[in-house]
Amino acid sequence: MIEPLGAERAGWLYHTRLQRDFPRAELRPLFWIKALLASGNYSLLTWSENGEMLAYAALIHGDGIGGVLLDYFAVEEGSRGQGIGGRFLGELRAYLGEEGKAGLLIESELPKSAQNAEERAIRERRIAFYARCGAEQTGLGWRVFSVDYALLWLPMAKATAEVSPGEDVQALYALSMPSPMRAAALKLYKLP
Repeated sequence: MIEPLGAERAGWLYHTRLQRDFPRAELRPLFWIKALLASGNYSLLTWSENGEMLAYAALIHGDGIGGVLLDYFAVEEGSRGQGIGGRFLGELRAYLGEEGKAGLLIESELPKSAQNAEERAIRERRIAFYARCGAEQTGLGWRVFSVDYALLWLPMAKATAEVSPGEDVQALYALSMPSPMRAAALKLYKLP
């Protein structure tokens, strides 16, 4: 079952899960997440079965934008490797499709820019996971600060909105990042 979390529980998720599951350099400050929640352009969602939280996601979305950006996505440590992530993405597809969204934009680190073979293998597995879940390559690269991502597209179960992945990701970052930062930090490009 998907459950939206409000600003009052954002601190709990941030301190107990996000800080544990993501590198510090990738984390938005908590005050920024709360401001985005207050704007209505950000959602924190948990997924539970039998009363136990198994996974969570953070999403950036906006009126008139068909795509939704997967900002954070993680499965609880003890539940990894059991198909939970794929099931949660399936639930997200239905949930967002019911809201009229066309698809989920996913930033997945490019394997070619990995620092070593182990990191490259992790990145390749991550992209393969999203592909098994139905995500498609857009042919676009997306640089956020100094990290290069493949921009993936996961169509929703009941898509009704039009989408352009490159335009949508830029519009979603415009909602979630101050203008001076965007100009210096973001770059959309075609992958070879």
